[in-house]
Amino acid sequence: MTKYNDYPLEECWRVADQLARAGCSIYQKWTCGKCGERVTANLANHWTEQGHHEEKEDGSPCGHITDLRKTGCNYLATADSPEAIAALNRHMRS
Repeated sequence: MTKYNDYPLEECWRVADQLARAGCSIYQKWTCGKCGERVTANLANHWTEQGHHEEKEDGSPCGHITDLRKTGCNYLATADSPEAIAALNRHMRS
């Protein structure tokens, strides 16, 4: 099974908030505490402390709620504007 890099929720939120303010779209990611699948939130720039894994990759239900304050999380960032791309590039170099 793949080992994903999850970091403390507050640390991720702080960086993600900076990138979102610069125009990036940020999608919260976490590892499901029940089935171990990687979950990506459907809504950009929306953060939660409780990650709900509705459906597994194979289409079967999971339904588990993972406490991200305990397990941590990560994020996926996309950038479409020149300002957002510059902010993301600065972050990746730091």
